[in-house]
Parts: sequence; C-alpha cells; structure tokens
Amino acid sequence: MLSPADLAAAFPADVERRLQGAALHQDRCHRNAARLDLPEGFQATANAVSEMGDHAASIAEDARLAGLVARFLADESSGRPAPAQPSPASSASPSGRSLIARTLAALTSAPSRNGAEA
Repeated sequence: MLSPADLAAAFPADVERRLQGAALHQDRCHRNAARLDLPEGFQATANAVSEMGDHAASIAEDARLAGLVARFLADESSGRPAPAQPSPASSASPSGRSLIARTLAALTSAPSRNGAEA
C-alpha cells in the first residue's frame, strides 16, 4: 500500500515550481507561434500551434496537482497522532447512560421515575 512517506521519497520538492516554469514557457511559445502568418498548405503546423495552448494548460494543471500533493504530504507529516485509547462512548454521552438505565429498568421491571412499573 502506498504511504505518504513513499510519495515524499519519490516527489521532488521543486516539481511545482519547475512545472509552472514549463507551463509559462509553453504558453510563450504558443503565443509566438500563433503570431506567425502561415501560408496555405501548412495545416499540420497550424494544428500543432493550436495544440500548444492545450499543452500549456495541461502543464499548468499538473503544477496545481503537484502543489496539492506537496501540501498533502506536509499536512500528513505535521499532524499529531491519534489518542492511543479512545474514551468509551457510554461515559462521553449522557444520553447513552440514560438509555442504558432505561433498558436495565425495563428488563428488571424496576419502577420508573414516575413511580409506575415499566
């Protein structure tokens, strides 16, 4: 099973910054290529230029994902451990105690608070 420690070992600390730089570079290349006045018959080049914008957006989304993973890893490693022994539910919940008391009273046919038999 994959753990946060496994992710941290395989995840470079500066990957978000590098992906943001790559997205900016790809976007700049797309804008420069879009300014070219392509002659007729260069449809493949025109398609490649239009795809460059999609590539820039994908790289930017990857940078955001890398940032989320980095924040997740930081959050997982900074949290306090859970308590070793959770408190019993019946002592924490007053309604749980009264439910148990009412159940025992009904089972033993003890008089209720009003003085009548249960």
